[in-house]
Amino acid sequence: MSWQSRAEKVLKPTTFSKQPNYYIRGVHPTHVRSGQGNYLTGPDNEVIFDTTGGLGSNLWECRNNFALPSTKEVILAEMLVTRIRCADMVQLVKTGSEACSAAIRYARAFTDRGQTAGTGYHGWHNLFIAAESPGAGCYYEGYRKCQNLNELTDYADHNRDLAAVIIEPWELDPNVTDKLEALRSVCTQNGIVLIFDEVISGARVPKFVVANYTDVQPDLIVMGKALGGGYPLGICAGRRDIMSTPGVFVSSTFAGEESTLDAAIATMHKTTDDELMRFYDQANDFQRKFNYEGEGLVWLEGYGTRTVLRGQKNYAAILSQEMYRRYRTLMMANGPLIPHMSWKTSDYSLIITQMRPIVKELDTLQLEAEPEPIFKRVKD
Repeated sequence: MSWQSRAEKVLKPTTFSKQPNYYIRGVHPTHVRSGQGNYLTGPDNEVIFDTTGGLGSNLWECRNNFALPSTKEVILAEMLVTRIRCADMVQLVKTGSEACSAAIRYARAFTDRGQTAGTGYHGWHNLFIAAESPGAGCYYEGYRKCQNLNELTDYADHNRDLAAVIIEPWELDPNVTDKLEALRSVCTQNGIVLIFDEVISGARVPKFVVANYTDVQPDLIVMGKALGGGYPLGICAGRRDIMSTPGVFVSSTFAGEESTLDAAIATMHKTTDDELMRFYDQANDFQRKFNYEGEGLVWLEGYGTRTVLRGQKNYAAILSQEMYRRYRTLMMANGPLIPHMSWKTSDYSLIITQMRPIVKELDTLQLEAEPEPIFKRVKD
């Protein structure tokens, strides 16, 4: 099977400006393997002089961004549709925010409806941030932000103009499978596209994504952050009929750059089911120990691989302050504490050892400055 045939089966074009359509079918290659200096290497190892410069992105050389799609885009997409049960096709972008917006665009085009609804933060684009502060310059585009899954399910059951519902299936509570099933049922009955935003949870839970782990299948799924292994990547994946909706425009010049593709493919190899279960169990054990040592004064809310530091009074902020002051351990005050897959037992133990004496002194310590939340709800 040719690279183009493989791509058409699983991958939406990463950019509309670098496609085989711009070249002569049967003469030019459809994909590129690598680049060096001014030259590209084609699928059959032919050397190609590049005159487009990655659509102008290559000021010096062609090493990281090509004039045609990379074969690694196809390889990554094939790996993703194998691992994610609900995914037939994949769209590569650069951030989770872009991926969430792309999913909404596919859903609106597919349903020919305009309204959307969700429960949380799904990126910085206008659609999601208009109901937050800071939100200067944004305008409301028909997005309803509900307080919880129950409210969202009820709203979806009584709104016939909803194109899509977007949620983080596990925000901080993993014990919501029954609520996810209820929402899935309502969306199916009313022709609403259900989107799982797994930008945070993806590649951090057993079976790779919450959708697999709970067996509640969305229509579209969004991933990012961890999948890129520290490099910028977002994906929107899902049902073929939705992602093949004619006329949907999602494009990104850098969505197929090589550094991110290499990192993502390596991440896919590393996040086997066994490794993810080991990581998940170890992180959950750390959370239990942290909460025990916190003595009800400070604790980690959520699940092991995605937690948020909480506390009574201002104790979480004091712990954050003292962890850095004494040990140079950087811990957000009332914010995420998200373990790395590379952490060893000694890394988890170090945090417990460092926090223990601070917890004993919380009542006697002074906070130098009160941290402030970035986002504040201003309207429904």
